[in-house]
Amino acid sequence: MNVLTRFWRALGRFCGHEARGQQWFMQDGAAPHTARRVLTWLTDHFEGRVISRFTEKTWASHSPDLNPLDFFLWGHLKDQMSGEQFQTLNDLKSLVERLIRAVTPEQCEDTIQHFLLRMRRCVQRDGGHIEQLL
Repeated sequence: MNVLTRFWRALGRFCGHEARGQQWFMQDGAAPHTARRVLTWLTDHFEGRVISRFTEKTWASHSPDLNPLDFFLWGHLKDQMSGEQFQTLNDLKSLVERLIRAVTPEQCEDTIQHFLLRMRRCVQRDGGHIEQLL
C-alpha cells in the first residue's frame, strides 16, 4: 500500500489535487493488482473510477494496445538502455529515472495523438486487437 500512497501523493503534486477527482486509474488484471485490499484502496481514492479486473469497468482484453506505457514508454526505455552497463540495482533505478525525466513534452504529445488513433481503431474493431492496423 506504500507504493499506492506515494503514487497518490505524487499525482496530487503533479496534476493538482482537484484534478485527481477527474482521473481514472487503469491497471491490468494481475493477481497482486486485484487483491481485495488494493481494489478497495483504489476505489476509495479514485471514487470508483478504476478500470481493472473485478471492478465495474473491466480491463479491456487487448489493453496493451490502449496503454501508453505499453505501446510507448517501455519500448522507448528499452531502446535507450541498450548497451548500458550497471553494477547495482540503484544504478539501474537511477538510469531509468534519468531516462524518464528526459522524455520531452513533444514525445508526450505524440504519444497522446497516437493514443487517440488507437482508441478510434479499437472502436472500429469493436474492441478487437488493433496492433496490426497501426
